[in-house]
Amino acid sequence: AHVLSGVKNYNIQVKEWNEEIIFLRKIILFFLRISFIPLIAGISYELLKLSDKFQGNPLINLLIKPGLWLQKITTQKPSKKQIEVAKASVEALLSSKKAKNI
Repeated sequence: AHVLSGVKNYNIQVKEWNEEIIFLRKIILFFLRISFIPLIAGISYELLKLSDKFQGNPLINLLIKPGLWLQKITTQKPSKKQIEVAKASVEALLSSKKAKNI
Protein backbone atom coordinates (compact mmCIF):
# COMPACT_ATOMS: atom_id res chain seq x y z
CA ALA A 1 0.00 0.00 0.00
CA HIS A 2 1.19 3.47 -0.86
CA VAL A 3 1.26 5.93 2.09
CA LEU A 4 0.86 9.66 1.55
CA SER A 5 2.14 11.89 4.30
CA GLY A 6 -0.44 14.31 5.71
CA VAL A 7 -3.39 12.37 4.27
CA LYS A 8 -5.86 10.79 6.68
CA ASN A 9 -8.78 8.50 5.95
CA TYR A 10 -11.87 9.13 8.05
CA ASN A 11 -14.91 6.88 8.24
CA ILE A 12 -18.05 8.87 9.07
CA GLN A 13 -21.38 7.18 9.65
CA VAL A 14 -24.24 9.04 8.03
CA LYS A 15 -27.87 8.31 7.39
CA GLU A 16 -30.14 9.94 4.85
CA TRP A 17 -33.53 10.96 6.17
CA ASN A 18 -36.07 13.14 4.33
CA GLU A 19 -33.44 14.01 1.74
CA GLU A 20 -31.09 15.28 4.47
CA ILE A 21 -27.88 13.74 5.72
CA ILE A 22 -27.80 12.99 9.44
CA PHE A 23 -24.42 12.52 11.11
CA LEU A 24 -24.96 9.62 13.49
CA ARG A 25 -21.88 10.45 15.57
CA LYS A 26 -23.37 13.80 16.63
CA ILE A 27 -26.65 12.17 17.59
CA ILE A 28 -24.93 9.42 19.57
CA LEU A 29 -22.66 11.91 21.37
CA PHE A 30 -25.65 14.11 22.23
CA PHE A 31 -27.56 11.28 23.90
CA LEU A 32 -24.40 9.99 25.55
CA ARG A 33 -23.75 13.40 27.11
CA ILE A 34 -27.37 13.75 28.22
CA SER A 35 -27.24 10.33 29.86
CA PHE A 36 -24.27 11.40 32.01
CA ILE A 37 -26.05 14.42 33.52
CA PRO A 38 -27.67 12.47 36.42
CA LEU A 39 -24.34 10.82 37.23
CA ILE A 40 -22.45 14.12 37.26
CA ALA A 41 -25.18 15.80 39.32
CA GLY A 42 -25.13 12.93 41.83
CA ILE A 43 -21.35 13.05 42.19
CA SER A 44 -21.45 16.84 42.59
CA TYR A 45 -24.12 16.56 45.28
CA GLU A 46 -22.13 13.96 47.21
CA LEU A 47 -18.96 16.07 46.99
CA LEU A 48 -20.86 19.06 48.37
CA LYS A 49 -22.13 16.97 51.27
CA LEU A 50 -18.62 15.64 51.92
CA SER A 51 -17.07 19.11 51.83
CA ASP A 52 -19.68 20.33 54.33
CA LYS A 53 -18.96 17.41 56.64
CA PHE A 54 -15.18 17.98 56.63
CA GLN A 55 -14.99 21.79 56.58
CA GLY A 56 -12.05 21.80 59.00
CA ASN A 57 -9.88 19.58 56.80
CA PRO A 58 -7.20 21.67 55.00
CA LEU A 59 -7.20 19.36 51.94
CA ILE A 60 -10.97 19.64 51.55
CA ASN A 61 -10.72 23.43 51.98
CA LEU A 62 -8.10 23.55 49.24
CA LEU A 63 -10.33 21.54 46.89
CA ILE A 64 -13.49 23.60 47.46
CA LYS A 65 -11.80 27.03 47.44
CA PRO A 66 -12.09 27.60 43.63
CA GLY A 67 -15.81 26.84 43.75
CA LEU A 68 -16.30 29.26 46.62
CA TRP A 69 -14.40 31.96 44.74
CA LEU A 70 -16.62 31.46 41.70
CA GLN A 71 -19.71 31.53 43.90
CA LYS A 72 -18.54 34.79 45.48
CA ILE A 73 -18.10 36.38 42.04
CA THR A 74 -21.49 35.26 40.71
CA THR A 75 -23.66 35.84 43.78
CA GLN A 76 -22.92 39.41 44.81
CA LYS A 77 -25.77 41.68 45.82
CA PRO A 78 -27.00 43.84 42.95
CA SER A 79 -26.00 47.48 42.87
CA LYS A 80 -28.60 50.25 43.03
CA LYS A 81 -28.18 50.80 39.27
CA GLN A 82 -28.89 47.12 38.57
CA ILE A 83 -32.00 47.25 40.74
CA GLU A 84 -33.21 50.36 38.89
CA VAL A 85 -32.73 48.64 35.53
CA ALA A 86 -34.58 45.52 36.71
CA LYS A 87 -37.43 47.64 38.09
CA ALA A 88 -37.71 49.62 34.85
CA SER A 89 -37.82 46.44 32.76
CA VAL A 90 -40.53 44.87 34.91
CA GLU A 91 -42.58 48.07 34.78
CA ALA A 92 -42.20 48.21 30.99
CA LEU A 93 -43.29 44.59 30.70
CA LEU A 94 -46.31 45.08 32.92
CA SER A 95 -47.38 48.23 31.09
CA SER A 96 -47.09 46.48 27.72
CA LYS A 97 -49.23 43.60 29.01
CA LYS A 98 -51.85 46.07 30.27
CA ALA A 99 -51.83 47.80 26.88
CA LYS A 100 -52.47 44.46 25.19
CA ASN A 101 -54.97 43.42 27.90
CA ILE A 102 -53.17 40.16 28.52
